[in-house]
Amino acid sequence: MPTSYAYFRGSLCDNKLTTISYPDNPPRTLQCQGVTYTRIPAPSGGVLWYASRDWVEAQAEAQGVAGQKDVFRAWHRVMRALHHTARGETNRIRHARHRIRKAVK
Repeated sequence: MPTSYAYFRGSLCDNKLTTISYPDNPPRTLQCQGVTYTRIPAPSGGVLWYASRDWVEAQAEAQGVAGQKDVFRAWHRVMRALHHTARGETNRIRHARHRIRKAVK
C-alpha cells in the first residue's frame, strides 16, 4: 500500500501537510475538517497537492489579472519598438530624398 504526503491549500487546512495511504492510485478528493479538497497538479514532484474549491477560484481570478498585465506589457513593447524604429526609418527616407534631389540638380 503506497504512502505519500498530501499538502492542502485553502480553507481550514491551508498549508497543512499530512501522510496518506491508498491502495492503487491517489484519491481525487480528500476530507479535512469537513472540507472537501480536490487533487490539483503539483508544482514539484513527491507531494500530492489538494485544494479547496474557493482556493482554486481565487487562483483563477488572480491569473486573469496577471494575463491582462501581460497584454499591457506586450502593447507597451510594441509601441516602444515602433517609436524607435519609425524614427530611424523616417530619417533614412528623408536623407534618401535629399540625395535624390541633390543628384537630379
